[in-house]
Amino acid sequence: MRSLLLLAILLLPAQAFAAEEDAPSFVAFPIETGLQQKLLQTTEADIYLEIDGDPISADKIVRPEYVLGAQVQARLRKIVHDQMLTFPRVYVKVSVTEYFYVRKLTQQMKKRFAETSFEPKLRLKGTVLEGGGTRFADKPDFTLPNQPAKTIADLRLAGDGFEAFRVTSPLARRLTYGADIFVILDEPITRDFQAFPPNVVAELKEIVDELAPQAHESLLLRCQTTRDGQKTVEEFCSRKWDPIDPFGAPLPSPADQFAAQLGFKQCRVETRTMGIALEDLLGKKAPNFQLQNQDEQEVDLHEFAQGNVIVLNFSGIACAPCQHEAPHLTALQKQFAGQGVKVISVNGYNESPEAIRQNIKQLSLEHPIVAMGKEVAQKQYTVTSYPMTFFLDRQGVIRDYHHGFDKGDEVTLQRKVKKLLEH
Repeated sequence: MRSLLLLAILLLPAQAFAAEEDAPSFVAFPIETGLQQKLLQTTEADIYLEIDGDPISADKIVRPEYVLGAQVQARLRKIVHDQMLTFPRVYVKVSVTEYFYVRKLTQQMKKRFAETSFEPKLRLKGTVLEGGGTRFADKPDFTLPNQPAKTIADLRLAGDGFEAFRVTSPLARRLTYGADIFVILDEPITRDFQAFPPNVVAELKEIVDELAPQAHESLLLRCQTTRDGQKTVEEFCSRKWDPIDPFGAPLPSPADQFAAQLGFKQCRVETRTMGIALEDLLGKKAPNFQLQNQDEQEVDLHEFAQGNVIVLNFSGIACAPCQHEAPHLTALQKQFAGQGVKVISVNGYNESPEAIRQNIKQLSLEHPIVAMGKEVAQKQYTVTSYPMTFFLDRQGVIRDYHHGFDKGDEVTLQRKVKKLLEH
């Protein structure tokens, strides 16, 4: 993930795929770069298929037969052939104007994928269905249809607390709505945020200049927010009217000013709310709890901690990222066991001890997992999305956290433990 990404992208223009009668417009791309995976937030798909859902529904009847029509299948076959895919996994995005039809469309689309005679068999690995509009109506097209297939680089560089990408591949351009630079912040925006400090702006400017984007029109910033931090971001992006000249143009927003500092015309912010009051937890002693572990023995958190650095993880069996993370937590415990580090997971889904025992066996886990922790997660730690991991110092004070789990995040977990051991 830390290396530069240089990938070849084969693209056919979006507007070329609407010749069939009543067939939806669509685009399909191979998923090849780390940036594309980050934008889609999945590492388990090989093909991205985006469909205009409006022509699929007529007279209030969803017609899923067009989801895998002849032209769609022809494009998918070409990608499967060119990428030499044996078990193609497809990520599908469908947008419709009337949100009412989304659920029905989802169900019938899954059925359509299961019944298709397409060879090799397609596996549906993710769906995003949106109401309220379609990506194909009155929206700029970033698929660069007149350019021949060639090697196009999605370049990545990392800074202190962020990673930045030069957005060049057609799929990445489409997913970012034409952003020239895409930045991911490591730390969430909290209610105390006002502006990026000068040293952060200076380092980011240096990184952006090194990435050398083809244009300086649009910067896309992705970050997590705490529960109160979401309002802060809205303020950051809001333009206000000049009280002296209320009939004039609105004043630049803080986001506009930030974009100008980096040499861009605009900055858009894409957020994912953690739903947690992180400001009320960091720097304070971790709330205690008593829950039973997988062997139905009671565990008291404060007794369990007792002078150790604690990795306190909230997760569940039904949570796919949690399942990817779990073996790395056991590895973390083994790696730092001799340095006074303990790992414990709280099952926030209230799954049974028997299910937890089976999961431990299936994943060969060795760190303790306590059951029936939903109330502890939600009420004491305000956790509403998983996985969520807190890092406690030897005095039991919450010093750090990590939300979610993507490929490569095991390195981040190690770094956070090492940081606590050094202090």
